[in-house]
Amino acid sequence: MDKDLISVIMPVYNAERYLPMSVPSILSQSYKYFELIIVDDRSTDSSYNRVINYKNSDTRVKLFRNRFHRGVGYSFNYGIKKAKGQYIARMDADDVMRRDRLKKQVDFMKRNQDLVCLGSWMIEINEKNKTIGKRRTPINHKKIYEKMFYEMAIQNPTLMINRRVIPKHFSWCKTDGILDDLDLLFKLMQFGNFGNIGDYLMLYRIHKDNLSLKNIKETFKEALKIRKMAISKYGYIPTVRGRIISLIQQLFANFIPNKYLYNFYKISKKFNF
Repeated sequence: MDKDLISVIMPVYNAERYLPMSVPSILSQSYKYFELIIVDDRSTDSSYNRVINYKNSDTRVKLFRNRFHRGVGYSFNYGIKKAKGQYIARMDADDVMRRDRLKKQVDFMKRNQDLVCLGSWMIEINEKNKTIGKRRTPINHKKIYEKMFYEMAIQNPTLMINRRVIPKHFSWCKTDGILDDLDLLFKLMQFGNFGNIGDYLMLYRIHKDNLSLKNIKETFKEALKIRKMAISKYGYIPTVRGRIISLIQQLFANFIPNKYLYNFYKISKKFNF
């Protein structure tokens, strides 16, 4: 495991229309010492062939392909097995990195050796690359810890992980359901502090195929299940405020029609839930 190498892991499934922006945004990073591990999850479009072209033109690109369509969690785990870097950076095939993302995150983690996870703020864009919003997350571990019971206080597309502080045989992502990222964060919280950089280092794409937005009611239910398990299995201790906000979210999720739930979530953010 190379202590300065960053392994960027990007699962890909039917993302042909977004790869011409996502992959170059990685390869043009100001921090050059990284490997890009792409795991194609048996795409049925031209994604795999497009990635082959990137692999042939840049030796930092490592391409793997699942034998069957297995999902994001499985693909990420497979990429971890192939990774050689101390630092793991998460990337989705439809998002875009700002040019200094890797440099700013790895420099921050080197200065803060107690961190196991680091994220950042991000800008929301739509399918036409138009800015439609911004996501700001808490900076310090204490606030992140509290918010994890009712919010993704580290946004998955911005995630960087320091493998040095994680057990060798750590069990990474779950491979069932949608929220493998939420479950992973609660697991990682056992081994160190969390942080966010107060800078917009990622462009996060909102579109109709976002897994967590396809059925928001089911997403809420799965999140509740994972958070309850975090208490019993990972030793997470929610605050009273966290429990109250989580309960309010559950009530709204039960009674508001699915198509309005995302707007409710956006409004609740404005009130600093």
